[in-house]
Amino acid sequence: QRLGDIIPNLQPVAPAQLRNSFCETGRLLCGEKQFSLEWQGDAPLLIDEELVLQIYENLVSNACRYAKTCVSVNCIVWGGCLKFTVSDDGCGFSTEALGLYICRILCEKCKGTLKIENSGGGGGSVTAVVPCGGESNQNI
Repeated sequence: QRLGDIIPNLQPVAPAQLRNSFCETGRLLCGEKQFSLEWQGDAPLLIDEELVLQIYENLVSNACRYAKTCVSVNCIVWGGCLKFTVSDDGCGFSTEALGLYICRILCEKCKGTLKIENSGGGGGSVTAVVPCGGESNQNI
């Protein structure tokens, strides 16, 4: 399917279900590298689970590719948004990096945002924020 043709299909998703999918996927993708997942919030989610998982898988896969030893994910459900940050201990993003184009487009299709930055102690960090129902506040 072409990226431009994607229309999100919002469905209710239990936070525990998505958390389990994130955890399983992260462990599988990271293989022998250390993987950790921190999750906050249990508000009901109204999202396109397939698109959110595709964004997540792409971010974790990218982090695993560049990580030296570990990848960490921090998720929060708050203020009508699902925010997840994927960080690694690699060398970070170069100034020429285009910035995960497919993830950016998928986030925009979900009416969300994608922020890419280098961590202070080295490594890269990518944060995706997507509305998940209720009052939307992307400043979490």
